[in-house]
This record gives sequence, structure tokens and C-alpha cells, in this order.
Amino acid sequence: MNKNKGLAICILIVVLMLNACAKIDNDNNIDKSGIEKNAGGNFQNNTSNDKNGINKSSDSEKSNNATKQNADNTKSDNKAVLSGTDVANSKQSQATVSPTGKLSNSKKKKVLEGLIICIDPGHQQKENLKTEKIAPGSKESKEKNTSGTSGVYTKVPEYALNLDVSMILKDELEKEGAKVVMTRTTNNVDLSNIERAQMANSSKARLVIRIHADGSESKNVSGISVLIPGNKYIKDNTILTQSRKAGEAILNSLIKSTSAKSRGVIARNDLTGFNWSKVPVVLIEMGFMTNPYEDTELNTDKYRRKIVTGIIDGLKVYFNK
Repeated sequence: MNKNKGLAICILIVVLMLNACAKIDNDNNIDKSGIEKNAGGNFQNNTSNDKNGINKSSDSEKSNNATKQNADNTKSDNKAVLSGTDVANSKQSQATVSPTGKLSNSKKKKVLEGLIICIDPGHQQKENLKTEKIAPGSKESKEKNTSGTSGVYTKVPEYALNLDVSMILKDELEKEGAKVVMTRTTNNVDLSNIERAQMANSSKARLVIRIHADGSESKNVSGISVLIPGNKYIKDNTILTQSRKAGEAILNSLIKSTSAKSRGVIARNDLTGFNWSKVPVVLIEMGFMTNPYEDTELNTDKYRRKIVTGIIDGLKVYFNK
């Protein structure tokens, strides 16, 4: 009985010990598995993170490269746009689009540009009282040239006034692009009216402008007139017609610019310089030097420039038709 009881106790102790050992092993396995799982999870996570990091780094580099490429492309595009704009601006400075849609030069040609215009400052310092025929084939003769009238108040001789105004006119015409031929540029010359007309003819001038001032026995007479050729000796209808058109345009502009009295456009058959001309010609009587007021005005730079402005404006009207 006692032996059996002791054996049972031993068996119980052994079973308890085995159970305890089994439990320890099981706990160890569970811990080991957990550790392995955690370790595996961490490794995998770390690997995944490393891969993600690499991928992210690679993507970042690609993104940076793409951004840089876009920036370079943008710079290139901007450069192209600027270059295109410069070209467009450059071309625009040379051409514009007309209302009809056609390209035309933005720099519009001036009305008087390239035109040959002859200026004949009337009279000269030394008179030449020898005579010459007033027209080809005419039996009538006149003095070759005289000194003209003089200022009743200023005492300025007409030949000097004529040259002064003519030189201003020359400068302003050249600014407009015209080619100017002068019959004289000094007062000390000896030129007959036939010689002056021949100079204008040989120059192939589009128009001859003869600059003069008027005189009268009455100091009350005033105003501007423009003389043109009559048809007694000149049979060229073009010269007659164009001279009248030029004379009317110039006189209208002169009256506007000076506010002087208009004495009209007057045809003359007795002027040698007209009758020997083979091109359109006008003679401008700028005012009366025998009138104290006009004499004073004619000898001021301001009024002379008004006269020149009127002449040029008239020429623009005439040549623009």
C-alpha cells in the first residue's frame, strides 16, 4: 500500500515536470516565432522602406531632371519667343499692314522726295541793261536783268531779299527730300533771264520757282500774287496747265500761312524767263517793298519762314494730285 502510494506520487511528480517542460518549450517556441516574425517583418519592412527610399530617390531624381528639362525647354521657348518678337519688331519697323491687308513700307515716302525743283532768286546786284528777245522768234526785246525794287522803310534791295528767302526755301525743300537746283547762290552774278531759263531746262526740273518782291508807286498797295506763263508765245498746253495748277496751289497756301491779301494768279506774256521755259514755271511776288508794313514784315525771319512754309505746303498739294 505504501509502495503504491509512493509510486503514484513519483508518477505525478514526473507528469508535472513533463508538463512544466512542455510549457516552457511551448513558450520558447512562441517567443522564438514572435521574434522571427517580428524580425522578418522588420526586415521586410526595412527592405521595403529601403526599396521605397531608392524608388523615391529615383523618382525624385527623375522629377528633378524633368523639371530641369522643362525649365530648359521654357528658357528655349522664351528665347525663341523673344527672338521672334525681335524679328517681328524689326520687320514691323520696315513694313505695316495696310487697310487692304497688304504689307506696305512703314516709312512713307515724302511727297517732294526725289523731285527736282529749280529756284531762281530774281534779279542781281549788278544790272545788265543789254537786251535779249523776250521769246524765241520774237521781235520784242527787254533788258537782260535789273536789280529790282528796294524797301521803302528798310532800304533792303529786292535782289538781296529774294536770295535770302530762296536759300531758306532751298534748305526746307532738301529736308523734304527734294533735289534743288539754284540759278544763283550769291548776289554778285551776271545772268540773263534766258540763261536762267536754260539752266532750269537743262536740269529737267519738275517746276521752276522764281522768287520776287513787288513794287508800286503807291505805298498803300499790298498783297501776294503768283504769276504764270500766258499763251502768246508758249504753245505747250502741259506747261500752261501745270503752271496754273502749281500757281493756284502755292498762292492758296501762301495766303493761309501769311494772312496776306491775295492778288490772284496772273498770266503774263511779257516775261522772258517764262517764254523761254520748257518746264512748268511760276513767279511769286512775295509782297510790296513799297508798302511800309509789308517791307518790314518781309525783312523779318519769322515772316520769311511763313512764306517758305506756304510755298512748300502749296507744292505738296500740287505734286500730291
